[in-house]
Amino acid sequence: MLQLATGFLVSQGIRAAAELEIADRLADGPKTPEELAHLTGAKADPIHRLLRALSSIGIFEAQADKYCLTPLAEHLRRESAESIWPAAMYMCSEVYKVAHELPSSIRTGTGNFERVFGMKVFDYLSANAQRGAIFDQMMASFHGPETAAIVAAYDFSSTAKLIDVGGGNGDVLRAVLKANPETRAVVFDLPEVIGRAETALAGDPVIDRLSFEAGDFFQAVPAGGDGYILRHIIHDWDDDESVRILQKCRAAMSPGAKLLVIEEVIPDGDTPSPAKWLDVAFLAAWTGKERTRGEYGELYRRAGFALTRVIPTTSAVSIVEGAPV
Repeated sequence: MLQLATGFLVSQGIRAAAELEIADRLADGPKTPEELAHLTGAKADPIHRLLRALSSIGIFEAQADKYCLTPLAEHLRRESAESIWPAAMYMCSEVYKVAHELPSSIRTGTGNFERVFGMKVFDYLSANAQRGAIFDQMMASFHGPETAAIVAAYDFSSTAKLIDVGGGNGDVLRAVLKANPETRAVVFDLPEVIGRAETALAGDPVIDRLSFEAGDFFQAVPAGGDGYILRHIIHDWDDDESVRILQKCRAAMSPGAKLLVIEEVIPDGDTPSPAKWLDVAFLAAWTGKERTRGEYGELYRRAGFALTRVIPTTSAVSIVEGAPV
């Protein structure tokens, strides 16, 4: 229990190693604390003490007077294909500071990001470009592997027009269109996001089947789709806000259309799940939440849908399919 209670030391140790880019500096071979001190501008003895502790839990390994990478430490390398470096930098900093106020969130049901940082989270990320860039990198590292898993898990071949609500850079639609040559799609997001997406996808082979629309999903979403994707949108909002978004989709849908909410789904009971801890992070920070199948079913009912099935993927997310009623 004491080890669990002092787990914050592990997260801050990982953050320190990430900030000093220790894993990247060990990529070409083991190094002494003195060598790492020279490369990082830090002190040799504190580096040794940090790496000694991290090596005791499998992050790095001591070899004589040097330290080297382990398979676990590879994930701290910025250039690793499965890097969690951005998460170590953001989750162990901004979210860590907000998590200190978790008892207040539990008492009030209100997240504390705005109180801690003086502004709402996305305003903060816009005002602090370096932190915003790290946040974007974290989202890409979290969600990038999901795209192929989503396309593999769901049959889009009968979907004539697919609307990605809050579609960001269009990665999901690009993958769907490549796999389904008869499908057309619309990326829908805020105007500044759509501008970036149009630039990023200019010249892409699927561009002739892809269009872009700007707007606010609390006001309206593009009409006439027979499939509506919301990936990592609904978990950003409380229940009432989520129902409003889903109702806008319901109003815009063609007959027989499908709603596809793509999120982590919290398993029932005591089954271990990262989604349960991500939900606590949402509780500490702002109004969003992760949900169980039953909770999604209730959101769908309130918004005019029936939950038809939950389709797991090989990634952390599932596809929560709904149909208008």
